[in-house]
Amino acid sequence: MSAVADTDEFRYFTFRNPGTGEDFGGLMDSKRFLAPGAEHWDIYWRVDDADAAVEKSRTLAGSIKQDPDHTPYGVLVLAADPAGADFKLRAG
Repeated sequence: MSAVADTDEFRYFTFRNPGTGEDFGGLMDSKRFLAPGAEHWDIYWRVDDADAAVEKSRTLAGSIKQDPDHTPYGVLVLAADPAGADFKLRAG
């Protein structure tokens, strides 16, 4: 795991493939964005192309809760699987 940001304002860590050094997932501390006392985990999956991943998610009966958003940390998408479980995609 590698720290991208580790401050009180923003904590984000990535999971790296030891063979290639490429990030394949991430973990963010969301407490700053939630109601006091709420606990929540966000899981991020690295994708090569956010737009293509959005279309693939839709063809697999998933839903997109937040369209691709260009951020300093890459293009982020909030999606849900067919059962309604949220996950995030990150390209870049």
